[in-house]
Amino acid sequence: MKKYLFLFFFGSILLSACSNSGRDKDIQTIGALEKKMFGDSLQSPKPGVVDSLLTEYAAYAQSYPKDSLAPVFLFKAGELSLSTNQGRKALGYFDQVCRLFPECEKASYALFMKGFICDGPLQDTAKARVFYTQFIQKYPQHPLSADALFSIRNLGKTDEELIREFEAKLDSAGQKVQFKN
Repeated sequence: MKKYLFLFFFGSILLSACSNSGRDKDIQTIGALEKKMFGDSLQSPKPGVVDSLLTEYAAYAQSYPKDSLAPVFLFKAGELSLSTNQGRKALGYFDQVCRLFPECEKASYALFMKGFICDGPLQDTAKARVFYTQFIQKYPQHPLSADALFSIRNLGKTDEELIREFEAKLDSAGQKVQFKN
């Protein structure tokens, strides 16, 4: 009996070590790709590296859904997608953070980013309004709540309209500032 118990215990440790080494290897792969991607900030990211890094981020989150790095990597995938003009893909990654990890710290920021992406790159003001409203309702004390409210009030307005409104507010307050085009 002791022999079987020892074998079971030893086997459990061995399996645990193997699974951790796979996780550690995945983290090292992501780290190497991030270094390649962000090592020289003066160069534009290489599309192949971007795609590889996005794939690794998503694969990690799928392979280790209980790991605390899973929502972090999905959030990074959203940021990277957005920075490389892949708005729809970014929206998908931020949506995964919100759905799969609603209690993590990144979930609030991911919901805000969903509104931001719909407002900006995707130019879908109806969806942006929905996401910003959800954000304000779910996170009323969040530091970005005021930004979400501002965004809702200004959905669909051009930069020129926003500047004119800002100038009018300053003028009514007795301050004179003129923006140049």
